[in-house]
Amino acid sequence: LRPQVRFLAPLDQLLWDRKAALHLFDFDYVWEVYKPEQDRKWGYYALPVMYGERFVARVDSRLEGSTWQIKGWWWEKGVDMDPEMLEGLEQAVVAFMRYLLADEVKVAPSLDRRVQSALQAAKQAV
Repeated sequence: LRPQVRFLAPLDQLLWDRKAALHLFDFDYVWEVYKPEQDRKWGYYALPVMYGERFVARVDSRLEGSTWQIKGWWWEKGVDMDPEMLEGLEQAVVAFMRYLLADEVKVAPSLDRRVQSALQAAKQAV
């Protein structure tokens, strides 16, 4: 089976026990929704991104109308994006946009170019 990319909700069962997530996945997750804006590192509602059995990134995004706006993307330490992961990211973006009923994606120009490419390619498929 090919690994898949998944966007997880901040309250997903895998993240209920933050200490376990850190111990099992080496993923230190903090939901920053209640933090003052100046104290946030990742964003108001940053979603963990999994590839296969590993947390690989975090994405800060919003749905505004029918546009999914990607404001931030942070890779976890030691993650090297390969062509399979890029393809998986494109598929995950298409599925997530359908879930959101979004017909457009707007990407912050500061995002990693590979992520921008995957998001734009997915945009064509929706």
